[in-house]
Amino acid sequence: MSQQAETSQTAAAAPPVALPCEIVANAADIVMAELLTLHDHRNKQYWKRAMHIIWEQLTHVHPLVEELPSKFTIPTHIIATEMVMRDPVVLMAVKEWPDFDKIRDAMDADVADHLWYQIGWPVDKGKGCAVPLEPLQISDTAATAAETLEEPRS
Repeated sequence: MSQQAETSQTAAAAPPVALPCEIVANAADIVMAELLTLHDHRNKQYWKRAMHIIWEQLTHVHPLVEELPSKFTIPTHIIATEMVMRDPVVLMAVKEWPDFDKIRDAMDADVADHLWYQIGWPVDKGKGCAVPLEPLQISDTAATAAETLEEPRS
């Protein structure tokens, strides 16, 4: 096989580079599709599979959040997934299912306090209204309160 043919096959096999917002939008579509099909399946294996797929999509989204354009709105159900989901290994160990209905039915009011929901919000710096920072004052009561804390019990 010629070098040129090898190069063209390699280039054809390489996946196109996707933008962070495209990856998040794709993950949102996959998560919602999985959530919508859960009602049709009462099979434990299917739910496990869905839980792993949703977790996988969340792990794709997590590192990209900081790279998203400021005008991009992260879908509400992705934010709810980040709030509700835990590692499937942990969930299986404690024999617990994530609250899939809470993820699917999440409204803006449910996730408004989450950091990802507030990413695109403009920061009101107020021209000329900067408040000078004062050095942190540690009171004497804070030191005595720290000394009186009990050891955690196992």
